Amino acid sequence: MFRSLLHALAFTLLAAFAVGEGTAAAQQLGYQKAHWWFTLDVDFAGGGTFRPKSGLYEQRLRIGPNYVAHYRFWSLGATAETFNFSRFAFGLQADLVDIDSGWGAYAGPTVSTGGKFGVTVGLGWSIFHVESQVLFEDRTNVALFGLLRLPIGHILYAKYGPKLPLIIPPGSIVFPAKSVPPPISPQK
Repeated sequence: MFRSLLHALAFTLLAAFAVGEGTAAAQQLGYQKAHWWFTLDVDFAGGGTFRPKSGLYEQRLRIGPNYVAHYRFWSLGATAETFNFSRFAFGLQADLVDIDSGWGAYAGPTVSTGGKFGVTVGLGWSIFHVESQVLFEDRTNVALFGLLRLPIGHILYAKYGPKLPLIIPPGSIVFPAKSVPPPISPQK
């Protein structure tokens, strides 16, 4: 089971890095410049588990910082999700989206309010994703979902981009240097 999870994660990461670099349209929007932004995603998913076989639907909210550079969104967000409106889980999710091609991948750990741990791995294009979750319960269980992601933060960036004051270019925050008194010259 653990080896299958590692293979899925490796495939997801390879697929994310195999996409091409940006186009003229992406350059006009300023995506080649490095910026800090925010990520806010709302996910809706339907799928099921394999042991026992059961249907699930999931809703997730993810929010966190987002770094836009080299035609890609790199983000790390805190997640809150519910399954069938009866179980709740919280976690972290790292995300990579290629702006030019629309391909994206994400992965991260979760923990339910009942203290059960899990791992989420997903791959998708545009707003459509396939996600797998490994749930470490009494028996390890795997869930597979078809997911619809509404990337609100990315949409706002595409619409308003560098015009909004939320963007902080790297290096623009400079801390004052520690004041050091001038050296004392020897007296003659």
